[in-house]
Amino acid sequence: MQCYQWCYSTLQFHSHLVEKAYTCYRKCLLNMCFRAWKKFILEKRSEAVELMMNMDVANTHYSLQRQKVALGQWMEWVQIRKTRQNEAVKKIAQVWTVVYCKIIIDAWKFVVQDAKKTKDYFERLEGVSEVNSQMSEVTMVAGKDSLSLLPCKVSLLIFHYLDVGDLLRCAEVCCTWRTIAQTCSLWSRVCIVHTNTPTHTHILCTRAQIHEITHTNSACSCSGHVSQYLWQINFSVERAWITDCTVGQLLQKHRPFVIHLNMRACNSLQWPSITCISECRNLQELNLSECSNVNDEMVRMIVDSCPSLLYLNLSATLVTNGALRELSRSCVNLQYLSLAGCRTFSDKGLQYLSRGRGCKNLLHLDLSSCTQISVEGFRHIAAGCPSLQELVFNDMPTLTDSCVLALLSKLHSLSAVSLIDTPHLSDSAFKAIAEVANLRTFITEGNPRMTDVSWKALCRSSPGLTSLHAAQCPRMTDVSLKAMGVLRNLLNINISHCCRVTDMGLRYLTESPSASRLLELNLGHCSRISDLSIMRVAQRCSTLKHLSVRYCDNLTDAALEWLSSSSIISLDISGCNVQDQGLTLLGGNCGLKKLVASECVWITDISIEKFCREVPGLEQLDVSHCVSLSDQAIKALAFYCRSLISLNMQGCPKMTDMAVQYLAGTGHFLRELDLSGCMLLTDKTARLLQRGCPQLYSISMNYCTAISKLAAVKLQTRVKLWEHSHDDAPYWFGYNNLDQLLQPIRKPGKVDDTWEEEEQATVLRNTSFHDNKSRNERGVSSTCAANRSNQRMTRMNTGY
Repeated sequence: MQCYQWCYSTLQFHSHLVEKAYTCYRKCLLNMCFRAWKKFILEKRSEAVELMMNMDVANTHYSLQRQKVALGQWMEWVQIRKTRQNEAVKKIAQVWTVVYCKIIIDAWKFVVQDAKKTKDYFERLEGVSEVNSQMSEVTMVAGKDSLSLLPCKVSLLIFHYLDVGDLLRCAEVCCTWRTIAQTCSLWSRVCIVHTNTPTHTHILCTRAQIHEITHTNSACSCSGHVSQYLWQINFSVERAWITDCTVGQLLQKHRPFVIHLNMRACNSLQWPSITCISECRNLQELNLSECSNVNDEMVRMIVDSCPSLLYLNLSATLVTNGALRELSRSCVNLQYLSLAGCRTFSDKGLQYLSRGRGCKNLLHLDLSSCTQISVEGFRHIAAGCPSLQELVFNDMPTLTDSCVLALLSKLHSLSAVSLIDTPHLSDSAFKAIAEVANLRTFITEGNPRMTDVSWKALCRSSPGLTSLHAAQCPRMTDVSLKAMGVLRNLLNINISHCCRVTDMGLRYLTESPSASRLLELNLGHCSRISDLSIMRVAQRCSTLKHLSVRYCDNLTDAALEWLSSSSIISLDISGCNVQDQGLTLLGGNCGLKKLVASECVWITDISIEKFCREVPGLEQLDVSHCVSLSDQAIKALAFYCRSLISLNMQGCPKMTDMAVQYLAGTGHFLRELDLSGCMLLTDKTARLLQRGCPQLYSISMNYCTAISKLAAVKLQTRVKLWEHSHDDAPYWFGYNNLDQLLQPIRKPGKVDDTWEEEEQATVLRNTSFHDNKSRNERGVSSTCAANRSNQRMTRMNTGY
């Protein structure tokens, strides 16, 4: 039994070992199989990755090969296209060259023919200047007909009724008839017809036009044609004859269409006209300046009936506090108000503005020459018109720093300020303006107390300044121009009569960011400016259009040589030491439209001829008091500058009737002519101007002692502006009645460096002048203030 038990226990022990052995063997076999399977899987994955990489390499290689083939084909196509394009360009260039040459040749032929005709005309003028004597000497061999034996005036009167074709046929009959047919007066007849079209933006109602409009009975013309253009009426141009009846007929018929109305200086109009104006319900702009008969009741009627009124000009009228009360009560939409030169209102009237509901939207206020306003009045303006953006206080010697401080207490939207002839303002006032305003336009003139401190403050606080007018500020130095050099948007600069400005100051200005944008620059009477500054202006100011260097004594011909390659279209060199060489070099600027060379006594006919030959587009020329010029200069001007509009040859004693004859023959566009002081002109000048120059608008013949009153009056009917006198030329013309110079012309040279003494004398003169002006307030001309107000009105009309 014990043996059986031992065997059984032994067998159990061995079975347990066998089980362990089997389990161990199974685990080892399982591990071996798993490792083999894992190795197989890894190998398969590596093969797949390698295959994928090989495929990517193959695809990349295939793509590169295709791109190379495509690029090669494209390059071949581009080369073929370039070749074809070059051949086409060559063919087009050849065709264009032929066409261009043909155009040039045709134009050259036209210019040559025109020049030849003009040359023949001038030669004929010189050869047959004495037409009457030639015709009186004609023998029966030259013409045996009765017409050839008639007096010259009678023959011309007969030929005057012929048209162009008949004149040409008559010129082929004989020498006598050809001489008569070639007379200038027969070919200078022009019929001027004034027509009103819808494209006109401004109507000057002449007597004939008003008669046509007021007497038309067609209803369709009123509603169809007139309504399209009769929106702006200017009665001021015909104020000498305009009546209440005419105004009433015109306004009553077209009152729904009238928006802008100018009644300036129409002193003959009374209540009926004002009543008609009040019926224009859509009226937005009204100018009653210089109307001495306008009173408070008229203003009340107008402002009560015209709720859309935006612009009102009452300058130089007799309105009182009552008119300001009506404005503060009714003019809710008013944006522009001018009371320049009005002396009959007081601070109480301005107090109404602060209490009423009107004038709260006022943007522009002009109180020029209103010297009766005190500090309290300016406080009322600040309280009643908080939206003011533009202030004009010109010709106010009573304006002080306290007035400006009171005005600026509630005004924080100022963008434009004009302070001309306000000599008592100091740096305190200008610094106060700089603290509250972001100006775009600043104008001051004749202020001897303004220093560089003010200019620094203004330029620092108003980086958006575009227009800067600082004339007659003797304490301005180069430091001020350095401060202006920071401004980036400057377009217009006027620093005339600033005697301390030197070349260094102009260097700051020309090196500023705004130099390339500058359009207008005035350096008149800056005696310290030299040719170096003009060189910098010509090089740096690429967009400059208007330049004034009048009476800059240190400038020479070299300055004009630099300006010959600039973009300037208007140049003023009056009083400069310019000679023939400089004016000839200036002709290199073929784009010049206006030249003012007054008192340039050293220029002669030679330089004028060379200059005009190079600048055929010249439109305005001023050679007044150029005593060396004669008829030959006007001959060259008339020959080369066919588009001349304005000519001033005042104080040129060598001019004769032949010069006017040249202008009468070719001056088809001439509108303004000044012949004052040309003592050799006779009645023939008046006759020539009456026959020629069809567009002549203004003529001045003062101090022309040889022109009779009768001949001058005949010319008056042809022009709008006419002046004539028999008085002797004043002494400052520089010559006497015998055309003899009172003083010899000195050779030009550099001026002495005495600018400090000149500046001190200028300051003393200005101080004395302004002191006298403050003691005599009533001496300030209200009419001048009204004129300035109307000029500002013209510039601002585009804003409405």
